[in-house]
Amino acid sequence: MKTQEELIQSNASTLHDTLEAVYLDWVNNFLTLEKFAEYYGLHREDARRLILMAKRGNLIEQGYY
Repeated sequence: MKTQEELIQSNASTLHDTLEAVYLDWVNNFLTLEKFAEYYGLHREDARRLILMAKRGNLIEQGYY
């Protein structure tokens, strides 16, 4: 059985991987925020926030923050 710390680390890793995939999907496959939001069934503002969060995580990982 995993310890609480191992579970937290595992969940953080999964979240990181998911946000990375979202950001790369946005960058590689969409021209507009509206189409991204429509494709995923999100409100425009929710899609914008998701992309910004994913982008920031990507920039931190790349050493820009």
